[in-house]
Parts: sequence; structure tokens; C-alpha cells
Amino acid sequence: MSNIDWLSRAREHPQKGFLAIIGGIGLGDKLPVIGALLDKAGTILVGGQVAYTFLVAGGVDVGHSKVEADFLPRCRELIKKAAEKNVRLLLPIDHIAAVKVEPEVTIKMIKEGESIPDNMMGLDIGFETIKLFAGEAVKAGLILWYGPLGVWEIDTFSAGTSELLKTIAQSDVPAVITGEKLLLAAQKAGLADRFSYTERQSRVVLETILGKK
Repeated sequence: MSNIDWLSRAREHPQKGFLAIIGGIGLGDKLPVIGALLDKAGTILVGGQVAYTFLVAGGVDVGHSKVEADFLPRCRELIKKAAEKNVRLLLPIDHIAAVKVEPEVTIKMIKEGESIPDNMMGLDIGFETIKLFAGEAVKAGLILWYGPLGVWEIDTFSAGTSELLKTIAQSDVPAVITGEKLLLAAQKAGLADRFSYTERQSRVVLETILGKK
């Protein structure tokens, strides 16, 4: 199947089997994507830095994690719309946290139901979230993944991204992987050639899938 066929399939695939994974940093370019995906995907998994604003919008204490307060109203609106459209919008349920972003820093495992301490920030999804996201991935009909799920450049905070990449690569689920950071993470894990379609320029993929081209 050609690259454009994969993108067309992602655009036209029935809602029930289409899984979207959104991560990375910066909600400014992610919120319109999530909003458009509510009309296309049956399930949306949100990780990375962008997840923490969504978590705060849902009333979760995220400590010193990066939160884009200006986008809180829009996140609340998207959470509400997802429920109205019966789209499952899933956020991290546990975390790997630390006081700063560096390789040798002491980490704390934040279990489900626990709050991230005020002096710490969430830097990767936890093991229970990895299991949750992996379970959703292997039963999908098609996957679109845009943006890593943690600070993948540092091994301490790379497990969420690398483990989900491995799960999808070892499955039979067609997957479209896009965005420079996520492609670099896939290359680091030695998995970049294991996906149905990869594209460094996320704009190309997103405009096609979301029906803008």
C-alpha cells in the first residue's frame, strides 16, 4: 500500500477501529488536531507534556509539571465533547516524576490515585499507563501516533515511548508514525522501519488525515 493510501485509510477508516496517540510538547498545535480527531477516532490516548494540562482540566493535581493555563478552558471543552461523542479520551493514570530533567536525577513512581509532589514534575508515563495504552494499541484497527510520551532523549524517561513503540511494531496493527521527535525516538529504539508509514513532517500527515488536503 502506498503512503497516500495509508493516509487516506486513516482519514476514511471507521471510527470504532481508529486509535490516535497524541504526545509531545506544546498544546497550541495539538488541540486543533485532537478536536478534529473527535470526529474520526474511537479512542484518543494523550501523553507527554501536553497531558498535564488535560489532567489539571480534569481536576488532577500534577505538582510542578508543565501546564499551559491559557488552554485549560479548551481542554475542558474537548473532554466534554469527547464524552458527548462517545470517544474515549484516555490520560495517564500513573507517572515517572523528578525535580528536574537530567539523566542521573532521583525519580519517584507516582501510582494511580497519588498526586505528583509540588516540587516534582511528571516526565514520563508510568508502567500502568504503558499497560493501558499498549492494550488499546493492540486491539486497534489503525493507529495514528503524533509525539512522544515522555522525555525520550533521556533513558530514565524514555520507557513510555519506547515500550509502546515496541508493542505496536510487534503487532499486526497498521500504524502511521509522524513528527520529528517521535521518529527520532523510533530510530533510537531501532524500530523506525517497522511501521506501515512514517513521515517526519507531521503537517503532511495531519492535513491529509484531517481532510485539509
